[in-house]
Amino acid sequence: MITVILNIRPMYPQAHNNSPGSGPHTALARASTMDSDAASDTQVILIHSYLAVMATCLLAYDHIITIADEIAFIWRRPKHVSSFLFLLNRYIGFLGNAAATAVSLVSLPPKVCASLSLFHELMLLENEVVMCALLTLRTVALYGRDKRVIALMVAANMCLVAVSTWALIGQHSYFPTDVTGCYVASDTRTAIHLAGAWEALIVFDTLVFFLTLRKTFKTCLRSGLFSPSKKLNLMALVCRDGAIYYAAMVLVNLANILSYYVAPPLMRGGLSTFASCVSIALLSRLMLNLHKTADTGIFSTHVPPDAATFTTHLDSHCRSLTDELSASRFQPS
Repeated sequence: MITVILNIRPMYPQAHNNSPGSGPHTALARASTMDSDAASDTQVILIHSYLAVMATCLLAYDHIITIADEIAFIWRRPKHVSSFLFLLNRYIGFLGNAAATAVSLVSLPPKVCASLSLFHELMLLENEVVMCALLTLRTVALYGRDKRVIALMVAANMCLVAVSTWALIGQHSYFPTDVTGCYVASDTRTAIHLAGAWEALIVFDTLVFFLTLRKTFKTCLRSGLFSPSKKLNLMALVCRDGAIYYAAMVLVNLANILSYYVAPPLMRGGLSTFASCVSIALLSRLMLNLHKTADTGIFSTHVPPDAATFTTHLDSHCRSLTDELSASRFQPS
């Protein structure tokens, strides 16, 4: 029996014939793996492209359906700091995201793609700064230019800008040549850096929401949600819109942050354009709602007497920062 077994064993292939790096089978396996990786990258790029194009189209649609309100409440009224910030947020944000989305669909040299990727990140940072400035002015006006709130918001903005700047430094990315388009793939370290900027933004939004809720909730309980004319109070409107904005942005930003940690390299940050477009649209609507309720907008000098009101106080010493910070005046019910 032993003899038979020994005679049979040589009939099987020798182990050294299957050693790595030898024979046509290994070359075929490598080619198959490369094809599989290319197909996977192409699928990720398609998802990335669909999300960016969808977000840009939704933002354009939102612009179209709100253009009448914009003309009525922004263009036909005296321009203030909040008006210029609104226009910067609405149009620079839209044009920047649209340009970045269009360019990403075109195959370009790696050096050009690197420059365009940096431009997109700087554009997202600019959008972030403008949106935070709008939310800061809104919060400071809500608290009647309380110096403690001003100091807190300035410190929060400085921390946010510092973290965002740190996120742009020391990146290690590459641009795959086996896919169509100008897309960047980030390594793990770079992904963590970039995720930090979006995490800081969530912290800032949480701070603004907490301050807004703290100031408006007691007023709504005391004065009610509606005025005698059956319209929503200004304070109730601020609370409602702030809650909607915060809930939507937390969900979108969390999804984008998760993409930096769990998604493939080409999909890391794939929701950045989507999150930016959603934020621009929501903040634009938030501002337009305030301009509808108050006759001169977020920093109104006159609101119907049955609503909680903002009254403008101009300060020549801080006119370079804003010429229309408002102090809230609450009338007892």
